[in-house]
Amino acid sequence: MLRPTWLFMILRSFPLVLVVIYGLVTMPTVVEAKRATHRDATSTGVSTPYSIAPTLTKGKGWYRKSGSGGTTDSSTTTTTPTTSSTSLSFTAMEGGTSPTRQTLTLTNLSGGTLTWSATDNVSWLNLSPASGSTTNQTSSIAVSVDMTGLAGNTYTGLITVAIQSPTATTQQIPVTLTVTPLSSAIGENPTSLTFVATQGGANPTPQSINITNIGKGTLNWSASEAASWLSLTPTSGSTTGTNTMQASVNAAGLTANTYTTTITLTDPAASNGPQQIPVTLIITASQSGSAQLSWNPSPSPDVVGYKVYIGTAPRQYTSPINVGTDTTHNVVGLLPGKTYYFAVSAYNTQVESAYSNEVQKSIP
Repeated sequence: MLRPTWLFMILRSFPLVLVVIYGLVTMPTVVEAKRATHRDATSTGVSTPYSIAPTLTKGKGWYRKSGSGGTTDSSTTTTTPTTSSTSLSFTAMEGGTSPTRQTLTLTNLSGGTLTWSATDNVSWLNLSPASGSTTNQTSSIAVSVDMTGLAGNTYTGLITVAIQSPTATTQQIPVTLTVTPLSSAIGENPTSLTFVATQGGANPTPQSINITNIGKGTLNWSASEAASWLSLTPTSGSTTGTNTMQASVNAAGLTANTYTTTITLTDPAASNGPQQIPVTLIITASQSGSAQLSWNPSPSPDVVGYKVYIGTAPRQYTSPINVGTDTTHNVVGLLPGKTYYFAVSAYNTQVESAYSNEVQKSIP
């Protein structure tokens, strides 16, 4: 009589011989045998079932199932390949480099020849290779993204893997690409405005504000103010460069005084928003003095405007008056008994020049 351990070893090594010797099989069927136990090396003193029953094969492809002590016929087990991922996700910056490619691995469960092809339904996905045939356990597909022309947004696609053999089937893998928009930034010039008017007189000259995108992407700005005497045109815009906004004052009904407000520039996507521009309106009494200024235009072709500086001491000025492209300006609201000092500067979209020569006027 064979001992159980000998029987186990012979059955594992010569399953077909035993079937013939004992006459237990007359047709290709599975022969049942007693179940022995082996000690689980991962547990402490716990015995688990261990099958020693052989399975009759139909050909090549024997392999051991995970967790099983016996052998399994590859032709009677699941032949559908599996993929290493059920979905793929990529992240990139608008206008930046493509994200790192990812690998999709097909696992051959049949042990035979795996023939497959892969396709996608979007222009920004690339698959390499797009088809293959292998007897190895795995095949790999490199999945990469082409960022050409993609703006900030979330994109979705689908990879379809078609198996031609051993069993015709398909598997689909969703792909998500998140493109982060470039960050804009708000630049403003000038950074403050001062208007001067005479009580009961004409409104001061409107002034321009250049709103520039000093970041990347597109600046989608809006402007607001809280004073009834100040109006803005336009109050919003979109630019990759510079937009111009005009600020106008309606001094009707305002008495002699100094008024202040703030223009607020916002863009929710800007890295430095909101930006604020202080605005001062000086309304003088009608009996106050004035000074008429004029200057030669700057020879620089990129000059976009001029600023007039006023002070009551040499080279010590208060906030400038932006007069745009005018080369003359009438300064009003000068108090009697004082001496005033004046200078002019030129500016472009980026920088401002030094002061001109200084002139002065005493108000009687």
